[in-house]
Amino acid sequence: MKEESVKLNITGMTCSACSSRIERKLSKQKGISEVAINLSTAKGRVAYDRDILNEGDIIRLIEDIGFGASKEAGDTAEAEKQTKIILILSVIFTLPMSLAMFDHVFELNMFPLIFMNKWVQFVLASFVQFVGGWRFYKGAYANLKHGSTNMDVLVAMGTTTAYLYSVVSMFFDGHLYFEASAMLITLVLLGKYLESIAKSRTADALRSLMELGAKTAVVIHDGKEAEVGVESVMIGETLVIKPGTKIPLDGEIISGSSYIDESMVTGESLPVLKESGAEVTGGTVNGGGTLLVRVTRVGADTLLSRIIRMVEDAQAIKAPIQRMADVISSYFVPLVIIFALMAFTLWFFILGAGFTKAIIIFTSVIVISCPCALGLATPTSVMTATGRAASFGVLFKGGEHLEKLSHADTLVLDKTGTVTEGKPAVRETETSPGFSRDDMLKFAAAAEKLSEHPLAKAVIEAAAELELPQAENAVTDAGKGIKATVSGRTVAVGSRRLTDADFSSLDKRAEELEALGRTLVYVAVDGQAAGLIAVSDKIKTGAKALVEYAERLGIEVFMLTGDTQKAAEAVAHEAGIKNVIAGVLPDGKKDVIERLKSDGRSVVMVGDGINDAPSLALADVGIAMGTGTDVAIETAGVTLLKGTMKELAVALKISRSAMNNIKLSLFWALIYNILGIPLAAMGYLSPIIAGAAMSFSSVSVVLNALRLKRWNPDKYLRRVQ
Repeated sequence: MKEESVKLNITGMTCSACSSRIERKLSKQKGISEVAINLSTAKGRVAYDRDILNEGDIIRLIEDIGFGASKEAGDTAEAEKQTKIILILSVIFTLPMSLAMFDHVFELNMFPLIFMNKWVQFVLASFVQFVGGWRFYKGAYANLKHGSTNMDVLVAMGTTTAYLYSVVSMFFDGHLYFEASAMLITLVLLGKYLESIAKSRTADALRSLMELGAKTAVVIHDGKEAEVGVESVMIGETLVIKPGTKIPLDGEIISGSSYIDESMVTGESLPVLKESGAEVTGGTVNGGGTLLVRVTRVGADTLLSRIIRMVEDAQAIKAPIQRMADVISSYFVPLVIIFALMAFTLWFFILGAGFTKAIIIFTSVIVISCPCALGLATPTSVMTATGRAASFGVLFKGGEHLEKLSHADTLVLDKTGTVTEGKPAVRETETSPGFSRDDMLKFAAAAEKLSEHPLAKAVIEAAAELELPQAENAVTDAGKGIKATVSGRTVAVGSRRLTDADFSSLDKRAEELEALGRTLVYVAVDGQAAGLIAVSDKIKTGAKALVEYAERLGIEVFMLTGDTQKAAEAVAHEAGIKNVIAGVLPDGKKDVIERLKSDGRSVVMVGDGINDAPSLALADVGIAMGTGTDVAIETAGVTLLKGTMKELAVALKISRSAMNNIKLSLFWALIYNILGIPLAAMGYLSPIIAGAAMSFSSVSVVLNALRLKRWNPDKYLRRVQ
């Protein structure tokens, strides 16, 4: 089996019944394992077995159902322009009939009587019915041909009923409803046009990401600079990045330094200083310095390409709540038609209201019941939320992860690299009489410069602002430390066993620091105790505030680590975490997640290492630090680009904001139908008002989703940075 996936652009969908029908049809096809159709983006993703069928077969299957499909992106601007032209023509042909009707009803005698002529109205209405309404007839035919129904069926049925009734009435001097059918089609077209504009705005975040990439790059070839298309650049080539220009591809700085504006990728507003050896990301903007960058990733492997791919996938994969809405929509249209026929029967045959009254009620029920708003509620919100989250460095792999995260009640944090920075740092120093802190650090850092011990770098960084003397004659004692000559004096840096110096005056402080989980580095100069340096993995900025925020959301926080209980509790205390699970072997993390889930908890696991991958996969939602391993990132459902506490808080909050937004849209969509259908059936709504209400409901749902575009984490997360 050779499984592949293809992303397609789909045309002709008008409501969730359309997307659901494509999914059902393709899912039944042998060789297709997964189908996800997104109504809001008009895109679909299909996973298939290449040994059984190919992309062309899938496109033909979609076309057989009555929709268009292609791998190339359609010109949405051109489609919107065509809809706008049809809408304007429909308005021009509808307006005279509508104004004549109002003039006649209110006896204003201000409008030419010619527009009250039945043949003039017939011509005007026919244009609107069959030119303006052609898209509805086309969609209805495609659906009915395959034994299904959608919004097009309801619009075509309702307007055709009013139109044909008026045509027949022309020959029997009955009342005409040409203006009703024309106004109905025009209002629905207006709603669809506004809806398409609003929906296009939900994709702004994705389009912005796509526009970040540079089109050209300046490459050094044979010692000369040459500007080439970015797609022709190879890994290992050297790029020249001039001040104020975009960095075309991911790479490593080999010469120069500059402040880089990474805001478009990470959401951080302040430029970051990057020097030789630092990694840079394609799409970010160089500041004032000229850089030479060696390319490390190209094409689909660049960070920007991976972000775009993850956002696209997130918008294609449906949330469970969307599947529920699709099921409701699939049964909704047939039930509405049955209900409309029942209303017609009641009014005409039982209440004896007359054919005209009954047909108007039938039309009103049909028109007001379109399930567009119900189908749009979830995908538009998911699309907007995932796009907005991406702008703050939070990447969701699918709507299901967004929904599951909103229900989380348990947050499990791996210690190293998640709660902490993942690298040792000097936390405290203590000196003996006769030695200042700076003197002790100078001696220690000078000696450690000749050491390869993991803690040496932490000591050197602590003395970064000090001028270090030269060290020589270094001797390393494995497991104990290093001895060296610094400015003519013998310096020993390491464990207490390395030297015979008397550190008894520091014993009490040493015990206190060890109780906090610190690793102690002793420093002796010429056999005398100079002091001690306490080193530990520093907790990330905002870790404590994140824990407090999670608890305010009703989430219980656990810290998981392989460290000793004592060391783990010290870190947990500093971060404000009450639940500590320590001494867990790498393969035991998965068991902890299983145990928490068996208690009925909705578990979120946050990690960054290869050993975290099984537990990330098992958790209800796995969140990977973007600074971690590729295995962890591939396994998780959510990725935090910079691995910060603020990004984690953004993920927790925006998932809840998105679900609240979806529930509000679904509430109004359902309430609208629950109230609207009975009112139409009781004769309180004319077809024109019903059509206007139906169009307004769809537009309002999309506009509600667009509120998420203005979502700002600073409003909620001022302390989590």
